[in-house]
Amino acid sequence: MKNRVTGIILLLCSVIVYFNMGIESRADIAQGISESAWPTALLVILALLSIAMILSDLKKNKEKSDIKKMVSGLVSKGSLRLVAGIVVFFIYIFALDVLGFLIATPILLGCLLYLIGFRGAKILIPSPIIVTIAMALLFSTLIHVPLPEGTSIFRAINSLLL
Repeated sequence: MKNRVTGIILLLCSVIVYFNMGIESRADIAQGISESAWPTALLVILALLSIAMILSDLKKNKEKSDIKKMVSGLVSKGSLRLVAGIVVFFIYIFALDVLGFLIATPILLGCLLYLIGFRGAKILIPSPIIVTIAMALLFSTLIHVPLPEGTSIFRAINSLLL
């Protein structure tokens, strides 16, 4: 039951993100592969794996489940963590424009680490900072992709940090 709920949530997320990507042009034979090819491929793979997860759970649990079992599967601790992780990620997407990459990303990573069960300060504090610095260096210096800088005071802080 848990796999079915997780699969449905991931399938819904992949469909919502796919239709809200705002892609102006799709791949064209004359143009080659467009910039939307990689995100689209990842979303299609996520959707297919979600469907496989749902079908696998349905095949495993052929017996009919009663309402109590279904409700207990929906509100299990793992399902609540998954929903909390998705909510944190969507908050991160909106906070990215305001706070900038270098401030919002360690907060996101710290929240996700906390949700999956890491409670010690030795992991929760340095790991998100190290990963954020590594990602910032990778994207800004090696790949030359501009990172969101934030607005107002956060723009100044991000420019000092980078």
